[in-house]
Order: sequence, then C-alpha cells, then structure tokens
Amino acid sequence: MIEKANAKAGKEKVKIDFHVQDMRRMKLDREFDCAISMFGALGFVYLYKGLVDTLSGLKQYLNKGGLFIFEFWNIGGVRASPYQRWMEAKNQQVTLYRLSESSFDHLTDIMTLDMKFVIVHKDKLVESFKEKFKMRCYTLAEMWQYLESNGFKLVAAYDWDVEDREKLKKPGRETFRILAVAERT
Repeated sequence: MIEKANAKAGKEKVKIDFHVQDMRRMKLDREFDCAISMFGALGFVYLYKGLVDTLSGLKQYLNKGGLFIFEFWNIGGVRASPYQRWMEAKNQQVTLYRLSESSFDHLTDIMTLDMKFVIVHKDKLVESFKEKFKMRCYTLAEMWQYLESNGFKLVAAYDWDVEDREKLKKPGRETFRILAVAERT
C-alpha cells in the first residue's frame, strides 16, 4: 500500500513521507498538527499498556492543541456471535463480494473476524482470498478515560455507521463504528 501511495504522490507531484512502524513505538523526526487513524486501527492494540504506549508516543509527536482523529469499534454495537454478513460493491465491470463472520469474546473485548472475498470481472471469477484477524473493541466511556489519562481531551464523537457522513450525528449506545476527535492537552 505504501508503494501505491508513493506512486500516487509522485503522480500528483506531492512530497509525502511515509513510515511503516508499530504504532506503539513511533519514531518520527518532527511534530504534527493532526494525526489520523482510520479503519479501526486502534483495535489492533489489544492491551491497555499498548494503548498507553500508542497515545504517549502520539502525544510526543503531536503539537499542543493538535488533533487526533480516529475511528474505533464500540462494544455496544457488537452483534450476537456468530454474526454473519455479506457486502457487494460494484463498478461498471468488477464486482467485489465480502462474506464475513465475527465472534466476540466478552471477557477480552476482542472480536475475531473471518472474511472471504470474491472478485468477479465481467461475470468471471478473477480472484478469491481469505482474511482472518482480531480487533479490540472499546466503549466510548472507556476510550474517553484512556484519552484523558494520557494527555488528550475528547472534543467530539460521531456515529460512523451512517451512510450520509456529511450529516454527522452523535453516536448511540449501539453504534458500532465511532469517529472520535481528541485534542492534545
């Protein structure tokens, strides 16, 4: 993905530095005004110590008053296990099908996802592959506490499950994906 991002940046004549690192042990050469973490990436940090390491590292490289914008998966939105779902995405010639099954461990707050992908081009199977991974889910109150105790103030939280993201609304108790905005204090 970094190769593709570099190619796009080169094509657009934009200079961007990309770093491939473990978010729990960041090493950067300057400070930033904003950090963005999407697609539930914080969910790959399973333990509280890892989350503390991530937030303290982020704080080190984020200017005071800088924003941390991130998405996380909310425990209140987790469906009964096993939960099965499928998705279809199309353009003119290609269709992607994703079939997923998730199970949630209430003792660890970790969700295991088993996904199967099928890519069809002009009604012919092009590729199929599988992914299996685990994600830590949090509550909004828990995330607020983690932020507060690690030098951040939660300034906003939004329901990221909505289809029309131009009309942001506050998350409900059963919202699964939450978009949060925190300020470095």
